[in-house]
Amino acid sequence: MTYIGPRDFYLEIQRGNVPGLSLVHKFGYNGSIGSGATADIIEQTGTYVWPSGAESLEVLSSLSGDDGSPAGIGGHTVELEGLDANWDLQTDTKTLDGTTPVAFSGTWRRTNRLKVTAAGSSLTNVGVITCRVASAGATRIIIGIGNGQSLFGMYTVPNAKTAYVQPIYGSLTRGSPAGSQIDWQMFVRNAAATNPAWQLKQQRGFISDGTTALERTFMGGLIVGEKHDIRLVGHNASAAGVAIDGGFDLVLEDD
Repeated sequence: MTYIGPRDFYLEIQRGNVPGLSLVHKFGYNGSIGSGATADIIEQTGTYVWPSGAESLEVLSSLSGDDGSPAGIGGHTVELEGLDANWDLQTDTKTLDGTTPVAFSGTWRRTNRLKVTAAGSSLTNVGVITCRVASAGATRIIIGIGNGQSLFGMYTVPNAKTAYVQPIYGSLTRGSPAGSQIDWQMFVRNAAATNPAWQLKQQRGFISDGTTALERTFMGGLIVGEKHDIRLVGHNASAAGVAIDGGFDLVLEDD
């Protein structure tokens, strides 16, 4: 008789051994928030403009080296993960063509993650890779130089799923001058509702010569329903150039 000892519940979910459950890890970074400004914890600057409907998207790099055919030294292929017009999960992988836009298949209500899946001798992307609305429209998600995937502190729960937010974290990663301050915030809203409103679910103040990090686990998990947006924000920076990061883990349950 073989003895099987106690198992880690989350590890078993990750292994696919718990039917109906999956794990999602999200994290973001904003390297420079202006004095007095509020900005989302995403790599592209400013406040994110959320799509109002399903969109056609395209991807390109700022440098020709991110090219899969002919193969360049940078990124060759990228995978976009998001939600389709029905709020269902979808992914699409495309071969990059340097600075020439390449269209993703289908339409997209949300973009949750973008990552490099194959690369040349640089082993990652050499330019900024941008996913944007077709025909040079609004930027939806980017991959910074050398990162290989997006730093995007946002997530939209797919159709027919319930999310349980478990640990969340954040930190002030650069604060100058001494004593720089910023508030770290997490918001949630029902994106499918009429005139959806953001609700603040967590806030912590950071100061560069004091508290600079947050880590919290919600007892039982913070419940977030299908088609809800989750958003991390840096609020009211006391000085220009404050950098902030943050992330959260989700257990997704099939409804």
